[in-house]
Amino acid sequence: MSGRTLRYGLLALLVLLQVATLTSVYVWSRWRSESVLRDHQSELVEGIAAGSADRTDRFLQRAEGVLELTADLVAAGVVDLGRADVAEQYFLSLLRERPGLAGVFVGYDDGAFLFVNRRDDGFLTKTITVEGSRVVSLVERTADSRVTSSSFDPDDTYDPRQRPWYQAAADSSGVVWTSPYVFFTSQLPGVSAAKSLYDPAGLPAGVLGIDVTLSQVAEFLDVIPVTENGRAFVVGPDDTIVAYPGDTELAVSREDADGYRLRTLAEIDSDVVRLAYESALAAPDQATNDAVEFEYDGQTHLVRLQPLESASGWTVAVTAPEDDLVGAIRDDRRDVFLIALAVALGLGLLAVPLVFGLTRPVDVLQERATTDALTSLPNRREFFDRAEELAERAARTGTPLAVAMVDVDRFKVVNDTFGHVIGDEVLRAIAGRMRSHLRPRDLVGRYGGEEFAVVMPDTDGNVARTVLERIIVQVAADPIRTDAEVPIRVTLSA
Repeated sequence: MSGRTLRYGLLALLVLLQVATLTSVYVWSRWRSESVLRDHQSELVEGIAAGSADRTDRFLQRAEGVLELTADLVAAGVVDLGRADVAEQYFLSLLRERPGLAGVFVGYDDGAFLFVNRRDDGFLTKTITVEGSRVVSLVERTADSRVTSSSFDPDDTYDPRQRPWYQAAADSSGVVWTSPYVFFTSQLPGVSAAKSLYDPAGLPAGVLGIDVTLSQVAEFLDVIPVTENGRAFVVGPDDTIVAYPGDTELAVSREDADGYRLRTLAEIDSDVVRLAYESALAAPDQATNDAVEFEYDGQTHLVRLQPLESASGWTVAVTAPEDDLVGAIRDDRRDVFLIALAVALGLGLLAVPLVFGLTRPVDVLQERATTDALTSLPNRREFFDRAEELAERAARTGTPLAVAMVDVDRFKVVNDTFGHVIGDEVLRAIAGRMRSHLRPRDLVGRYGGEEFAVVMPDTDGNVARTVLERIIVQVAADPIRTDAEVPIRVTLSA
């Protein structure tokens, strides 16, 4: 045996010994840690479900607090809800201070009614008076309470005494919550809480109520930290969907009558969500509120149900794939083994993909910090930083610099007509067209809403005007095609 063969043989033997050692350690650690990981992932799901239910309860309890406080103020004579002007101003102040409320209202035993409802751009007040003759008036206000229109509705047949919130509160001394239903005025799905009022003399003074739309609960769920691919949703009686993240249109037309009904779990476009809920209900462990495992698409998932205290019959369900919960730990364990093996084998090139892997999130964070997510243009902060550099350069070199503000005319009409999703597509299309008509060195950014800002270095006012007019003419002449049924024609002002 030559020395070279011996050296290579010894090296091979050392490598094999190292690989065997590392493999043995990895197999042993995995065997020991799997049971710990399974317990850990169950605790994570249970903690998320309990936290989600607690935060949802607190969201609803804040609404209950409004009723309790107002009832106390009425009983103490501080607030007189018998006067429509006082009640309206009080309700407006409540809606301004508490964005989680969709509406505040009071009904009386003679059929009179006052309701202040939140709108996207202000408030709507509905008043029903029954003195002499029945009159239903509607007043629309801006966000700063300026009246924009008023009218009468002689065809309105609304009677608060026939509504479920009034009847439930009249038979109870505390706060009552209705089952999810579709609101009479807005035709949006939601829930109402109500409480009977008594004047300082202890006599009945009506029933006070608040509305919370299910879309507000869904938006609230959106900010609850679950996992990257996990879901937290609220199920009501008869498997109706009370809240589902990202879904604000939970009401659908009835098939058997006019009106609307709430969607059920079977109508949610997610197989894993339906299977999660069915698995949780069918599992015997559900009686002890433990997380339940189920298989979907070749992956293990967990689900946990947590009943709500505030709303009877409501259950928060949390489901997440196992990889979201402990996948990172398992990946780390595997990566440690691979790194140790790579070091043992002397593969220094492993540092290259590691560096790229470690810096990629920084690039992503940098892009998110400087780019408007909707239009992919520089966001406001990045725009001002770069615009300041261009302005300093122009001042230093004595060259002209053109600055313009570009606004989409009557963009609110687009949003009101086609919806905000289509409005977003219009903004993206306009941003693309502006970029195509500007030079690479020109700067265009989203200033806010439907406003854009442009900086053109080495450009005087006449040239800038020509460029902007070309953009305005092109946008006006070529309607924007979106997912809407018809092309949308918009105009710009600069």
